Amino acid sequence: MFEKWDMPEAKANLEFMPPVVFLKEAQVKAPSVEIQAGLIREAVLNIPALRYECWQQMVPEQRLAVLNALEDQIAEIGLRDPRVVVARELDVPALCKGQSIIINRELVSSDTQEGFEAAVSALIHEGRHAYQHHNMTVSQVEKNGELVDSWRTNMDLGYDNGTGKIHWGRSDIQLKMQAREVDADAFTCAVMQQLEDVFK
Repeated sequence: MFEKWDMPEAKANLEFMPPVVFLKEAQVKAPSVEIQAGLIREAVLNIPALRYECWQQMVPEQRLAVLNALEDQIAEIGLRDPRVVVARELDVPALCKGQSIIINRELVSSDTQEGFEAAVSALIHEGRHAYQHHNMTVSQVEKNGELVDSWRTNMDLGYDNGTGKIHWGRSDIQLKMQAREVDADAFTCAVMQQLEDVFK
C-alpha cells in the first residue's frame, strides 16, 4: 500500500529543514478581583438556595451542601481545585486548612440573616486563602506577581508584628495587618458588595 521511502536526495533535504519549535502553551490567568466578584455574584444568583428565605428552611447539612456548591463555583472562577466545606466548633468564623474550608458550626446553624451572611462571607474569605495557597504552591494564576510575592513573604515570615512571628495569642489587629489577611478581607468586601441587593 505504501511505497518505501528511500530517496537519498529527500533525506539530504531533511538536513536543511529548520528545527521544529514547540511553543509553550500560554498560561491561563485568573480574572481580576472585580471580574471574579461579578462572576461569584452570577454563581450566587444561579444557586436559588442561597437566599435567606431558603436558608431558614434548611437543616445544617443542607446548608453545607449549598455552601459546597458555591465553593465549587468560586474555585472554578479562581482556577483552583475546590475545597470541601465542613462545619466544626471554632473560636473564629472559619479556617482554610488542608483540603477543607471549616466554617464555624454556629454560623451554619444560625437561622438569622446575619448568620447566613456571615457564613457566606466566611466561605468567600477562606476561599481567597485557598486561592492564595494555590498561587504559592501549585500554579500562579494571579496576574499580579508582586501580590503573590507579598503572600509568599507573609507565609515565610509568619504573621509578623515587626518584632517576630505571631502564632498563638495574636491580636485581631496584628492578624488583620498581614498581607494575606488584607487581601482576603478586600476580596471578601468586593464580593459582598456585589451581593448586597441579592441578600436583602
